[in-house]
Amino acid sequence: MVGAESGEASFRDCFATPLAIKGLSAGGNGDVATGRLSVDKLRVNFGGPQLAATARLERKEGQRQVTVQAELLAMPMDALHDYWTPKLAPDAQGWVTTNLSKGIADKATLDIALMQDDATGAVRIEKLGSVIDFQDISVDYFPPLPQVTGVDGQATYDADNFNLKITSGTLQDMKVSKSDIKISNLKAATLPNDHAKIDIDVTLAGPLKTALAVIDSEPLKYPTQLGLQSKDVGGQASVDVSFAFPLTKALEIDDVVVSADASVSDASLPDIVAGQTLAGGPYRVLLDKGRLSVDGNGTFGGAPIKLDWSKDFNESAKEAMALKATLTAAPQQLAAFGVPEALKAEGFMPLEVAYNEQPDGNGTLDLKGDLTPLAFTIDALSYTKTSGAPGALLLTAALEKQEITAITAINLTAPDLTVQGKAGFSDGVLNSASFSNFKFGQTEAAAEITTPATG
Repeated sequence: MVGAESGEASFRDCFATPLAIKGLSAGGNGDVATGRLSVDKLRVNFGGPQLAATARLERKEGQRQVTVQAELLAMPMDALHDYWTPKLAPDAQGWVTTNLSKGIADKATLDIALMQDDATGAVRIEKLGSVIDFQDISVDYFPPLPQVTGVDGQATYDADNFNLKITSGTLQDMKVSKSDIKISNLKAATLPNDHAKIDIDVTLAGPLKTALAVIDSEPLKYPTQLGLQSKDVGGQASVDVSFAFPLTKALEIDDVVVSADASVSDASLPDIVAGQTLAGGPYRVLLDKGRLSVDGNGTFGGAPIKLDWSKDFNESAKEAMALKATLTAAPQQLAAFGVPEALKAEGFMPLEVAYNEQPDGNGTLDLKGDLTPLAFTIDALSYTKTSGAPGALLLTAALEKQEITAITAINLTAPDLTVQGKAGFSDGVLNSASFSNFKFGQTEAAAEITTPATG
């Protein structure tokens, strides 16, 4: 048995700086003839972290085999880089010691067997296994996204994989219920130009406002690209989010695969379209390969709506945006979309809306409305349609950057009234209209109208 009270241990091939030691004791035996060495009771006090280990050295057919079983207690995560040599799984070591901080690794175990060839000196790992229990640490999943703090869980690793299983944590005011971080391809990562791969899965729940703020961080910025202001948003979200990317310092945003699946309830998104608030839920929100989609049932400006919307952020997208919605529009919503108050609309109009937008910003809107429950008046014709009288509206419009440029077809039918035609717009203002079929009572006509230019 040997011992020491304090000093330093230097391993230049493994660590850049010596390890400070406050106390050490060891016991063992060896056989010079056979080249066997056994250390049965190694105890090291690092001034906080405590190490207990056993080791064996044996010679087998021109090779040396070293086996070590060790247990390290009370290791501060911020000091882990001092005790985990970059020689062992460098990609995993780099990510873990950079992205995990604060807190304590209560216990870390190591079971490793190494073989060294006497002739070449080459060392290979025959066996590697480890378990690390940690608590109250912080995890930077994908900087500069916000950290997850107060994290508890366990890490396991072998020669080709490093896996973390997180059981709890907090991202601002959202609760993390579970998370799996899997670093793989560690063996191949020792080769030139090859790297380990990381897959991160996180399940969290909390305010929708926070969830949107997170995905509005660089480099994602999805809400900003949609014109959403997360500070004004209300509601709750339960989210499963995933990241996958290679562990390379030359990481490009195109190398990162992000996906999410969220359920949103009690939502409130003010001024989503035409000053109207999208609310309620539940809505399902999916993000996959740069395509964001939302579908569900809620309210739009207080009126019931069934929504199916998607936006493709990829430069190679064939269709930038698609929308299908079924809603019951009251006079408030009709006025928001430009229906003149002079029509004195009362009641409601069930609507089916479809919108498709190309990457160049050109879009097509198709609208189908049931006029039966709606009452309106056209003073110029001394015409009144009563609620309950049958009627229908079909409209197709062309838009550029979501601003109407033309109504390419309109077909309105009601008792004693038929209107078929089209209209043109300039800077969103009606400047021409033509009616191929206009019927009012016994009167039939066709007409073209052009508004005078202003300037």
